[in-house]
Amino acid sequence: MTYFIDIVDKRNQILKNLLTKNGYRVFEYNDQNLKTIEKRDVLVFAPNKKMQLEEALNLPNDIDVIMGNIGEEIKGCFEEKNINHINLLEDEIFAIKNAELTAEGILAIILKESERSMFESKILILGSGRVGKATAILFKKLGLTFSLVSYRNEVFAENYLFSDKNYFKETFKDEIKNFDIIINTIPAKVLGKEIVDSISKDTIFIEIASINTLNLDDVQNFYYILSPALPQKFSCESAGMLMYESIIGQNKF
Repeated sequence: MTYFIDIVDKRNQILKNLLTKNGYRVFEYNDQNLKTIEKRDVLVFAPNKKMQLEEALNLPNDIDVIMGNIGEEIKGCFEEKNINHINLLEDEIFAIKNAELTAEGILAIILKESERSMFESKILILGSGRVGKATAILFKKLGLTFSLVSYRNEVFAENYLFSDKNYFKETFKDEIKNFDIIINTIPAKVLGKEIVDSISKDTIFIEIASINTLNLDDVQNFYYILSPALPQKFSCESAGMLMYESIIGQNKF
């Protein structure tokens, strides 16, 4: 068995070095060595990789592919080619620790981009999944003023473990103008144009979802920062180690 690592992402460069250091057979994944990949070899992509159908169709049959979530079209292609998809994000330990690294990256962006002290800023976190909660835990430890938005009743109640002021669905819409920093963790277009138009001038909107959830034509007065895959930007060494621990430490192979 040989590992082929897509090193476009810095995390994967760290992973490649760790695998090599620990005696595994490892090569860089590229178009030139695609034909050398054999049955049950392992291809590794970053957790945020968005594979296109053309790339999936060019992959060899009967291999293992490690990456994050895939769409139905890619899933169908993998099934036809007998490709075993290992989803890193289904490893709960990896997903939680990766969310913690993402939260650190969010804090780094705030410190870099905001001209106001984070202790004087009002912050709104859209979504209270793993990343939303990890961010809330970090912010609470720092004593920051923030609120969470959730779209499920059971999660809404849990949010009061982190903040005294929270919102269910769009109940925040009349107050969104009061926030200095908005962080979106939901990979869906949850904000309509009316709400976006209400965001105050000079507000920092940090988009960490895997897609751009705002229509760029609607972004007029505020600062829209696209920040996917934060662990590779601010903590690639730790993120690469997480991938290694998930792939090897969890005995996937």
